[in-house]
Amino acid sequence: MRNSLSEESVKSVYSWQFYNCMKLWVLALTTASASDLVLLVNPLVLLISGVIRLSNHIKYFPFHIKAFELLTLINKKTGQFVPAI
Repeated sequence: MRNSLSEESVKSVYSWQFYNCMKLWVLALTTASASDLVLLVNPLVLLISGVIRLSNHIKYFPFHIKAFELLTLINKKTGQFVPAI
């Protein structure tokens, strides 16, 4: 059985600080020309997908839209496949 997350821990993930950290990583990895950093794109996609799946409550819908925009940016800049959630 999956462990239940507290509302406080969910709120810490669905915060502007966490979103800006994800956005910073997306921008860093999509603009970097070093081939070593390209290997970090897949774990970042998995992280963003997991954040979207964390809660499906309607109050987090704007956050989900912003996360989808990050996934779209990754797909556009790197050309890598981003699975639909």
